[in-house]
Amino acid sequence: MKLNYRGADYEIEPTGVELQDSGVQGKYRGCDVNFHVAASGSQPTASMLSYRGVQYHPGQQVGGASVVQSAPDEARNLMMRQQRTIKIRQQALLERAAEEVGLTLSTQVSNYWGRIQGKVNPSFRATYHRSHVALS
Repeated sequence: MKLNYRGADYEIEPTGVELQDSGVQGKYRGCDVNFHVAASGSQPTASMLSYRGVQYHPGQQVGGASVVQSAPDEARNLMMRQQRTIKIRQQALLERAAEEVGLTLSTQVSNYWGRIQGKVNPSFRATYHRSHVALS
């Protein structure tokens, strides 16, 4: 039987199911019925298993999962990334301001970095992210 799923073609041969009489009789909607069970057939071997054209082996060892960082480490990395972003943004602001003032030697400014001093609102860090409004 030829199958096609999302552009991938498959060729399968459906296996026939052998049935055995179970010896159990019953009635279904007023009719006598003999129930059958599937004969125990051979299970497919590992070399015969494939899924979407890819062979797989159920007993094969799978590579280890990557290590997940703990919550404090993840929070620390997030804070460091945000600090680095703020530093880069403030350095760019300092260089643009120096250029507007008329300092031609960008090396005077490019090697210097210090936080913008002054009174900072505690919610500053939460709203400091770049936005389309800030860049317009």
